Amino acid sequence: LEAFGNAKTVKNDNSSRFGKFIRINFDVTGYIVGANIETYLLEKSRAIRQAKDERTFHIFYQLLAGSGELLRSDLLLESVNNYRFLSNGYVPIPGQQDKDNFQETMEAMHIMGFSHDEILSMLKVVSSVLQYGNIVFKKERNTDQASMPENTAAQKLCHLLGMNVMEFTRAILTPRIKVGRDYVQKAQTKEQADFAMEALAKATYERLFRWLVHRINKALDRTKRQGASFIGILDIAGFEIFELNSFEQLCINYTNEKLQQ
Repeated sequence: LEAFGNAKTVKNDNSSRFGKFIRINFDVTGYIVGANIETYLLEKSRAIRQAKDERTFHIFYQLLAGSGELLRSDLLLESVNNYRFLSNGYVPIPGQQDKDNFQETMEAMHIMGFSHDEILSMLKVVSSVLQYGNIVFKKERNTDQASMPENTAAQKLCHLLGMNVMEFTRAILTPRIKVGRDYVQKAQTKEQADFAMEALAKATYERLFRWLVHRINKALDRTKRQGASFIGILDIAGFEIFELNSFEQLCINYTNEKLQQ
């Protein structure tokens, strides 16, 4: 979970970018019978944009640094500097090697019982999120309509996710919209297409993270028995005060206030 949900920030080299509640279940004799993890508020925007001197989630750098030649070929990986979503390039963590951490992440997946196909599929999704950012749209002459003059990144994305590139391109540039009882195709502007790419990238990564948590929960509690008692461990963000605060800060700060009462 740290590889997929933690990132380097200015103040913390391994900052958790999601909240979690871990429930450890015990039976009547006091033995651990299982565990369950609930997650909240994954900072999915970090997958596409980072502040200065900060990084996106660890797994992106681990994958690019630690994958072998065969895996790089299967995942269509490129250099760190070739990905627009890694806007700050490679920001190293003092005392840490992403290559070594990637091996630890792979070992942890094997310990949790992940199959080779599951691991490969997850890494394909990670690679596809990076490809979303490399898709470039341009404005057509004399119109506001967006076009995709070069679709190499789209081809790589569709190959990784098993989609038809023509259908994908059509869905982005001229999506079907319901008007009354009918559906019509509406050409998108460059701004709308760019927004759609970023939204899809964030949604794709969030779905991957949610699936990962679900898969880990299956491994942690195979008995499916609810314990007679449990110990709960809550890990959420502390108070946040930024120059520009949003509804997320309101939720986090209100939750902290209630916990302190």
